[in-house]
Amino acid sequence: MANPTLLPSSAGPLPRILEQAMDRTALDIPIRDLWDPDRCPAPLLPWLAWALSVEHWDASWPEQIKRNVIKANRDILQRKGTADALKRAVHAIRGDDLKVVEWFEDPSLAPMSFRVDVNGATTGWNEALDAQLGQAIAATKNARSQLAAIDVSTFVSEANRHLVTAQTGDTVEVLPWAPIEVLVTPPVRRTVTVELGEYIEIQPWRNADA
Repeated sequence: MANPTLLPSSAGPLPRILEQAMDRTALDIPIRDLWDPDRCPAPLLPWLAWALSVEHWDASWPEQIKRNVIKANRDILQRKGTADALKRAVHAIRGDDLKVVEWFEDPSLAPMSFRVDVNGATTGWNEALDAQLGQAIAATKNARSQLAAIDVSTFVSEANRHLVTAQTGDTVEVLPWAPIEVLVTPPVRRTVTVELGEYIEIQPWRNADA
């Protein structure tokens, strides 16, 4: 069928117009993308978070944080009430490392309480972020434990560059021209010659018997 319909053949014009208006094939976005935190359009992220039971949500978050929270939600729900769930919830929002200290690990804490140590190495810290972190922890922790304190340690590092310059040079003094005596000493060469020869006297021929 070119135009499939679920309406009976006796349906009037109004139901058919409503069917065409609500036809899902008219949507520009594939349905499967609406359920993908990475490909879902940004304006629809709050509805996707609601559909996936995200318990802590802030409309002022940047888009990437919203997507991170939605992606981490399934693992958080599976581990809800554990220290690992707290770590995942904070990491999705801030990207910071988190350590949960239970009351039996720190004698200064009251029974059934815990402290959260956050290494805020990614960005700065302010009261708004502290409130967001407290809400995320409250939505993720178990009902028995009570949050006693949040300790934040922020480390700021900066690369130091040192420059060492070495400079060398010669001093050349330029004076007015003046003639100077130039002595040239030629090299001395000695030669020894040896001549060898014989002296021959030629006389007129004569008979020896005469």
